[in-house]
Amino acid sequence: MTWTQQWLELIASDEPHKLERRLAWDHWADSNAFAEWLSAPPQLEASQSIAWKQALSRCQGWLQGAWDQPLQPVQSSEQRPFVDLWLPIRDGAAAELGAALERSAGLDRIGPNVVDQLADSLLNRLCAIGEQVLWDQFNKGRTPGAMLLAHLGSAGDGEGPPVRELYTRFITTHRRDGLQSLLTTFPVLGRFIGTVVTLWHQAAWRCWSDPTRSLHPGQQLFDPKRLVPAGGAAGPQ
Repeated sequence: MTWTQQWLELIASDEPHKLERRLAWDHWADSNAFAEWLSAPPQLEASQSIAWKQALSRCQGWLQGAWDQPLQPVQSSEQRPFVDLWLPIRDGAAAELGAALERSAGLDRIGPNVVDQLADSLLNRLCAIGEQVLWDQFNKGRTPGAMLLAHLGSAGDGEGPPVRELYTRFITTHRRDGLQSLLTTFPVLGRFIGTVVTLWHQAAWRCWSDPTRSLHPGQQLFDPKRLVPAGGAAGPQ
């Protein structure tokens, strides 16, 4: 039994043929070459680390540049937790992608609505990965009395718009410092943000950057005729 076969037996004893086939696709049928690759230090780690850190730095700049951007109106029809914190990143990433496509003559081919739709998918992802941490930090600054007043609304009768003073201060604080205080406590969140933005940009660019490519399945999926404007935003009260 070769070294590769032993390794396959250990990690894929039930269906080793599937993993063996996958390795063959990547030209790892040679056991010695595969063994050398496994024992070698990761060669992409440095470039990957630089990529997500650069993306995070851009995100922090977008936040700080839009720290006083007005909050989105509250709408219960669409729940995007703490959407106001992530909107500057969504807008910055969309502008960055749009500029790159415009330089390659791709923007005219697909239209700005498609970029906006892709940017909304990034926004949804950011809202999801930050939800637990942000709720935890936001709730630490809310007393039961403050929660009651927020839900009673500006008129105090439960019918008017919610009071968002604490929420506004929370969003503004984290925008102004580019999430620095938050990432000092939760550094892994920074890597998540940088990685999500990097992968989003790479995936979007690969779909649309080649102006000579024939109609891509993604163009059918993101046909402007099928797109609908994103709904309003929602956030904690």
